[in-house]
Amino acid sequence: MKLLKDFVVALNFVSALIGAGLASGKEVVVFLGNANLFSVILCGVLIGIFSYPFIILGIKNNGDIVGSIFGKYQWIGNLIIKFINFIFLVAMLGGAEAILYQLLGIRYGAFIMAIVTLLLYELGNNFIKSICSITVPLVLVFLLVLYWFKNSKIIGGFFILSPLLYAGMNTTCAGIYAGNYCTKLNSKDASVICIIIAIFISLFLTMVRSIVVGAESQEIPLYSVAKDTNLDIFGAIIIISSILTSCLSSLKLAVKRKGMNAYAVCMLALVLSSIGFGNVIKFVYPFIGIVGLGILIIASIRVLPIKLKFCKKLGLDL
Repeated sequence: MKLLKDFVVALNFVSALIGAGLASGKEVVVFLGNANLFSVILCGVLIGIFSYPFIILGIKNNGDIVGSIFGKYQWIGNLIIKFINFIFLVAMLGGAEAILYQLLGIRYGAFIMAIVTLLLYELGNNFIKSICSITVPLVLVFLLVLYWFKNSKIIGGFFILSPLLYAGMNTTCAGIYAGNYCTKLNSKDASVICIIIAIFISLFLTMVRSIVVGAESQEIPLYSVAKDTNLDIFGAIIIISSILTSCLSSLKLAVKRKGMNAYAVCMLALVLSSIGFGNVIKFVYPFIGIVGLGILIIASIRVLPIKLKFCKKLGLDL
């Protein structure tokens, strides 16, 4: 039963991370398009490692991760987290616009996704948590099927900076989101959760990078491959589901509470999504990666006293 709770937290982390960027293949192309297999796996491992401080802080502070990281400057932390998730929401809505246009020729995909997101958001945390737990296995099945039909050798150089930026960009918000569900867990659970995250993300990234070889120039690389293998409807449903879960998690972190605030934020993101899905990922996401790494460093510093206290209890001296 405890392991099941660990899986639920890990799957919520992964679902918040995959969204339109990973599920579409666009993030992988931008950050890891020239990387070899070792760099891709390194990225997944880094995400698992980087998630640890956020999970620990979620456990020790009853889900109040932002407060535990920024302390008396929590208002600054809240602004940063809200801004990052607002940008993610803009990108997700832009991704919905692109995928629905490619599938059905509908030019109002972002608007439709915004409305559905708000409707599901009003159903509360437990409903959002359930959706996220279901979406991750479906995305994995989708990737496995695509990989079966089309996979290529991952060729490139070994990079460290791009995996660091990718991990920093994704881990902060996904960690803060998943940390809300870490109450009643312990440090051992944190290690298990991080291992599960590292395995899932490494697997996702490796398969996506292998699948999209040759389709890097496409706006939605994974959908393009799915279309070529006659899996376009299945692919569109899975990618849209991934976009929806990411929209929900981003909106949840971008607003303080339910009400008109959520509607205003979602509508503003809808307007800005006209910038284009690819442009947001290409030009804004690397900057968010740098900000994410900064928050990660602060979170790690906050965790250090907790670990030192634990070591003293065991009679260990660092």
